[in-house]
Amino acid sequence: MRPLVALIVLLVSFSADASDSPSVEKAIEFARAQSLNAAGVDWQKLEEDAQRVVSLDGEDAAIRFVVRALGDNHSFYRAPARPLHDVLAPYEGFPRVRIHGWSGPLEAQRHSTQSLRSSMDGLGGSGSCGVILDLAANSGGNLWPMLIGAAPLLSDGLLGRFREANGRSMAIEKRDGAIFYDGARHFLNPASPSPASAPRYVALVVGPRTSSSGEILAILFRGQEGVRIFGEETSGQSTATATIALPNGGSLSVASSVTVDRNGTAFAARLSPDVRTSEPLREAASWLRSVCGGGP
Repeated sequence: MRPLVALIVLLVSFSADASDSPSVEKAIEFARAQSLNAAGVDWQKLEEDAQRVVSLDGEDAAIRFVVRALGDNHSFYRAPARPLHDVLAPYEGFPRVRIHGWSGPLEAQRHSTQSLRSSMDGLGGSGSCGVILDLAANSGGNLWPMLIGAAPLLSDGLLGRFREANGRSMAIEKRDGAIFYDGARHFLNPASPSPASAPRYVALVVGPRTSSSGEILAILFRGQEGVRIFGEETSGQSTATATIALPNGGSLSVASSVTVDRNGTAFAARLSPDVRTSEPLREAASWLRSVCGGGP
C-alpha cells in the first residue's frame, strides 16, 4: 500500500501576486504529483482559487487552502518562522499591513519592533490618508513589539489599562511618540521618535482568530478618533497573563488581569467590531474612501 505523503512546503517569502508566489506554485505541483486524492481534484479551479487566496490573505493561507482541498486528513503545511508583520499589496489603493501573532527572544523583539515601526513611519511618508491594519489572523504572543511598532498610528494619551482582581491597574500610555507601561518608558521604544505625519484613519480588521495579544492590540486602538473596526467577533481571550516557571521544567500562565480600553470599558469576553461583516477588507476600503474623499 502506497504510504500517505505529507505535504510539507517551506515558505520563503510573501508576494501578493500568485504569479510571483513560487511556494504556492510548488505546493500545487507537488500535491498534484504525490497526493493520494489527486484524481479527484479540479486542479485548474484549485489553482485559480489559490491565486485569489494569495492576493487576499497571503501564501500561508493559500498553501493551507491547497492542503484542505486534498481532503485526506493527513497532509499538512508547516509554516516557517514568520516576521512580526507583512506590508501587503495595497487593497483598493489603500496600504495594508498585517500584524501576526509573534514571540521571540530579546534581540528578535528589538529587530521586529524596529521593522514594524519603520513600516509605520513609511506610511506617513507616503502621504496616505488611511491604512488597513489587519489583525484577523493575529493569535497573540508578545504584545509589546506589536504595540510599540504600531505606535505611530496611535494618538497620544491613555490607550488602556490592565486591571487585576485586587483592583490595581497599570496604565498603557503613549507620550512623545513612546509607549509607557505603569508609568515607565518601555525598553523596546526606539531611541528616536517617529515622524509627525501618519495616516489620519485606521481601518482595523479582526475576526475569530484574533486572540490574546492580538485582541489587546485592537482594544488599545478602540475609541480612538479616526479608527473603525471591521470583521467578526474576536476569540474572547483578551486577558493578560502572569507566568511562573515550575520545578519540573514546565511553566504555568494564569489569566491575571482584564484589558480596559481608553474609555474605561473592560473586556473579559469577545471584542465586537464596529462593522460586522464577512467581507472586512471591502468594507474597510469603502469606509476609507468615504472619509478620505474618494482616494488614499
